[in-house]
Amino acid sequence: MKQRVALLVDDQKSICQTLADVLSDEGWDSISASSGIEALALLKKVRVDLVFLDIWMKGLDGIETLQKIKERDKNIPIVVMSGHGTIDTAVKATRLGAMEFLEK
Repeated sequence: MKQRVALLVDDQKSICQTLADVLSDEGWDSISASSGIEALALLKKVRVDLVFLDIWMKGLDGIETLQKIKERDKNIPIVVMSGHGTIDTAVKATRLGAMEFLEK
């Protein structure tokens, strides 16, 4: 059986580590990126089955990263996360293709 891989994109290493631990318990492998730019570079090299994406990041923010990922692959499931999310942000993210919006 092919191992499922999740890309975890957050500028807080502790968030990526916590998600990686939970996903590992569920049989997933994961890779991490600390920025939108790094995530896009990884997606050129590695096929992933799921993306967890933080909204508030320096440089390319989560909404911009979401748009760029969806331009490359409309079918990749993306879960957007934020510790400072608003209803407007959640609506915008889902309209752009996020499958879910989670508060950290």
